[in-house]
Amino acid sequence: MKVFLSAVILIFVLSAASFDHPFHVSVCEINHNAEKQRVEIIHKIFWDDLEAGLNKMTGKFINVSSPDDPEELQKIISEYISKHVSISLDGKKREVIFIGSELEEDAVWCYLEIENIAAFQSIEIQNGILMEIFDDQMNLIHVENKGKLKSLRFNKRKFADSLTF
Repeated sequence: MKVFLSAVILIFVLSAASFDHPFHVSVCEINHNAEKQRVEIIHKIFWDDLEAGLNKMTGKFINVSSPDDPEELQKIISEYISKHVSISLDGKKREVIFIGSELEEDAVWCYLEIENIAAFQSIEIQNGILMEIFDDQMNLIHVENKGKLKSLRFNKRKFADSLTF
């Protein structure tokens, strides 16, 4: 009986840990692909946090881990990201195109790009993802351009910054 009770408690703790985490962070990687003349963007966001953001934006329950309509979920995620992220290159705001997203374990990977970019010297980023939900939200941004990697950290007080290469 003691072994069974211990197993039940362990399963409960492990399952609770997979759905609740003590910090709120997203990670964004931005890479300039000179050969394809585009900027490639990948956001990694905890799916349960993203779900909270989508629920607030739409006013209804959005099930990220098991959507009723996967195509509609893609549209909602695209709308959410476009409302919370903007990028300017060399002082000109650029259209960020949502390619799609996929769920992997505890995170959603969102893929975006900016087309027709042969080169850029400076980038200005605004990233307010999930800051309307969590006071402690932190968004880490890593930008690779011209063989150099630079990083930014955004929070509720600072959700925009720029880099020069």
